Amino acid sequence: MYKALIFDLDGTLVDSLPDIALAANLALQYLGLRTFTVNEYKTFAGGGHWRLMEKAITLAQDGTPPTHDELDRAVAVKKRQENSPNGHDQTKPYPAVHDMLRKLQGLGLQLAILSNKQEPTVRRIVASLFPDINFSYVAGARDDTPLNRSPTRIAS
Repeated sequence: MYKALIFDLDGTLVDSLPDIALAANLALQYLGLRTFTVNEYKTFAGGGHWRLMEKAITLAQDGTPPTHDELDRAVAVKKRQENSPNGHDQTKPYPAVHDMLRKLQGLGLQLAILSNKQEPTVRRIVASLFPDINFSYVAGARDDTPLNRSPTRIAS
């Protein structure tokens, strides 16, 4: 029998794609490139900031990959927006997620969130959207530990 469940945040518990698209589009605009709709981001979102911005810039440049400098600047703009106080205004839990989490918690399971977003941002989103859920562990990207899918994150 399971004792704990670990969830990713974006695309698992919450629909953050509108905010991810907004942040990515701000980065593309900063570089003077065309932007994409939220629906278009569905086809290439995922994999973190670097992978998403590399795909978006390449598509916006008709197949030409970004330079290292372009990618660095784009990721910096995207992160700044996503980590700002209003960087997740459109993010919301998927339907029935609250009910599922309450039921799992009621079964005595420990619940955790491990995300590749910056940890203060993860904590802010979780506190705002899931105030009634007692997560045993909530973590995100930090300079001192690997990103979300590393088993060392939970053990540390």
